[in-house]
Amino acid sequence: RAIPEKYTDKLAQVEIAFYDQVAAQQDLELVQTAADAAAASADLVERQHAAGNTTDLALAREQEQRERMRVEVSRAEQHVADTRARLGALLGLGAGQRDWRAAGRLPEVPSAPPALDDLDRVAETSSLDGKSRA
Repeated sequence: RAIPEKYTDKLAQVEIAFYDQVAAQQDLELVQTAADAAAASADLVERQHAAGNTTDLALAREQEQRERMRVEVSRAEQHVADTRARLGALLGLGAGQRDWRAAGRLPEVPSAPPALDDLDRVAETSSLDGKSRA
């Protein structure tokens, strides 16, 4: 029995939004780790500067990097909120149902490239259109 196209389109939109949400969450984790490292580095250079062991320029660079990373964390947090709102809207969640988090992680990049001789079969069996025709 065939799945109507309007449903396969909606399913595709939800799937894309889900992966966007998971990717945004993982990106936030990565940016937060980099921001923590930048903050630790800036703290160290501030102590070295106070002891007279580093230049004003080195101090300014580390402080600037720490502030740049704070901005990046804010951007990543906003991106998570945006992708969550989009996925929630596609799922029909209301304003009172926004306290959730997409579980899971993006799959790891394969260590070897996929075999091209099976590519057509894999694409057909994994597509919603192919499943709706079966």
